[in-house]
Amino acid sequence: ADGRLLLAVDQLEELFTACRSDDERAAFADALARAAADPQGRAVVVVALRADFYGRFAGYRAFAELLGANHVLVGSMQASELRRAVELPAGQVGLRVEPELVDALVDDVEGEPGALPLLSTALLELWQKRRDNTLAVAAYWESGGVHGAVARLAESVYDRIADERHELVRAIMLRLVGEGEGHAPVRRRAPLGELDLERNPDVAIVLDALAESRLVTIGEHSIEVAHEALLSEWPRLGEWIAEDADWRRLRHHITEAATEWHETGRDHSELYRGARLAAALDWAADHAPELNELEREFVTESRAAAERETRRARRSNRRL
Repeated sequence: ADGRLLLAVDQLEELFTACRSDDERAAFADALARAAADPQGRAVVVVALRADFYGRFAGYRAFAELLGANHVLVGSMQASELRRAVELPAGQVGLRVEPELVDALVDDVEGEPGALPLLSTALLELWQKRRDNTLAVAAYWESGGVHGAVARLAESVYDRIADERHELVRAIMLRLVGEGEGHAPVRRRAPLGELDLERNPDVAIVLDALAESRLVTIGEHSIEVAHEALLSEWPRLGEWIAEDADWRRLRHHITEAATEWHETGRDHSELYRGARLAAALDWAADHAPELNELEREFVTESRAAAERETRRARRSNRRL
């Protein structure tokens, strides 16, 4: 009764990703709000959450009012801040970090989405390889730098995801690949609406695992890989990209065509016909898990429309 409580809740977005009960979510948010609004000021509540989940807390009125009145937006880290994130914790435990290593780390991660987790991954590997309590730049280059660390992180995340969801991992990652100059794969920012988050609970589980490990970065309406090096440095993804090379442009075209079809009120004139439909059907036969619900509806309706036209043509021929 005479003390004060500091309650820190990290990753509050797990209220939506890990909790499946609406009543439990509401009770948790209300408990935090009551603690923070204690008239005697006995509690200070600090919560941290991903920006893309911020709006979802509007449904909990008491909590939302406190959140809106007291929020602090944390932006991406600058070079000087990244440097301090390396040097100061090391100095506190007597760990020496070579200046050239700090320069290399900052150069590699500055400006990247999810820079701090990428930096953390590389530093953990360097700490495990330390000699004489020193983190050396030579060890960093030998391990492949941030790129190598990212590849090893990606493979460990893939191994932790259940086998039955591996096809879903492949489908999500390939959606985040575009074509640059000379057909070289580049990072693509995909709308979240492409992923069927609300229709398929497995998508949310896979996406949460990828985002938690910072392999992907999720914005308010879009998703992209956190580091473009992932496209070239993760061997498994490289194999997927190579296997998908012939079909990548077709899949992106299906995505765009399905979106346009939906936005124009599902106008039949926007459906595939002829050679495009035949190619889409061939691809969809072997890659059905990679299509979202709207794209499946688009391909199915295109096929149905083509079959109706064929039947009409046959009837007309018989009459003639």
